[in-house]
Amino acid sequence: MKLSETIAYNWLIRQGYKGITFHSTSTPDFTTSDNQSFEVKRPTHNTIVFSYLQIDQLFKYPNSKVLIIENNKVDPIYVINITELLSKPKKYNGLTMYYSQIHSESGDMLTRMKMGVYTYFNFEGDYLSKSETLQKLGLPHTHSIGELVLSGKIKGIFSHSKWYIDPLSVENYLTNVVNNPG
Repeated sequence: MKLSETIAYNWLIRQGYKGITFHSTSTPDFTTSDNQSFEVKRPTHNTIVFSYLQIDQLFKYPNSKVLIIENNKVDPIYVINITELLSKPKKYNGLTMYYSQIHSESGDMLTRMKMGVYTYFNFEGDYLSKSETLQKLGLPHTHSIGELVLSGKIKGIFSHSKWYIDPLSVENYLTNVVNNPG
């Protein structure tokens, strides 16, 4: 379990939930014996990202809750009922909510990703730090990977706490924008 999932698990126990099952590779992250389900999200740069698969899966569980966890807290900072996300709000209590969508380009990206064309970088746990990741990609340290993807400057998909990045889009961005700023 990642730190945010451990915090959520301990919170669920303190709330009195029984029969808690952790699902490390699927959504929701936790289910309980009384048919409750919980997805854990950690804000990165005040942004919560849902992959299209996550949000579709959560909508199948009408009692789902999203636990917004910060690693330095013992309780979720927000507990969101999935029904509050049906309209896919762009903001929630000061957090930016991002919902990746399926479109033809994403389908192509997913196919290429499954073929190993994409590289991923995980910002939680013992993976590369933001600056190490940006350095490895050769990107300036003024933006996060998420900001570059969300602004359309590079192509990527966020899934299971990882950004899958298209190296060709990074190369194009570096060639056209960073190295030739005029």
